[in-house]
Amino acid sequence: MIQNTEDTMTKEEIASLTLSKNGKRLWPRYSELVQQIKRKLDDSDGSCVIACAGMTRGEGTSTVATNLAIAFSITNEQPVLLINGNERANSTERALGVRPEIGLEQVVVNEAELSHVIVPSLIRDLDYLGCGLKNRETFSPFLMSRFPALLEILKSRYPMVVVDLPAVDQPSGSGALLSVTDGVVLVMQPGHVKAGKAKRLQQSLERSGARMLGVVMNRSEGN
Repeated sequence: MIQNTEDTMTKEEIASLTLSKNGKRLWPRYSELVQQIKRKLDDSDGSCVIACAGMTRGEGTSTVATNLAIAFSITNEQPVLLINGNERANSTERALGVRPEIGLEQVVVNEAELSHVIVPSLIRDLDYLGCGLKNRETFSPFLMSRFPALLEILKSRYPMVVVDLPAVDQPSGSGALLSVTDGVVLVMQPGHVKAGKAKRLQQSLERSGARMLGVVMNRSEGN
């Protein structure tokens, strides 16, 4: 994941630096992933919302979502918004140099305006919207009901929005949110989920209306 710097980094500095894991440079892989997603979304009109969700906990979804948002900000040369829908993603905030105290939860209960909760990251053209959940991991029914309208507002401001969501096998409500995005990238770590369960989860999401863009095998030997 991109490391902190004192000043906003240029795209060239980002591309030449990190997007690395275990000492291996992952920028070419994320660049290729961005191109594959763009091809699959070729029929989409205008801005897009991409959701990243793990099959289960511990898949490294937040790292994938963050790096994907960074890669889009580099290749698109247009503003990108990363939404933390996963309260556990503290590593993302450390990496991006942001410390928001409020987020989505406060917006939906009218305690804050969107303009007050979206913050710029250390990376040029990449903004961040925190989750705002406190001491719990389940989305409120009110947040879930307003999420589609919020996404439409954000799509009018950002050509690309990446949403980091909790694992789909958890009772967080994230599965219901996937169907209102333009595409879903599932994250899976080899050995964490049995093939049969993974297939059932994917089929369940597709039946609910989620548009599957593919599966990222995170932390595999090829990474």
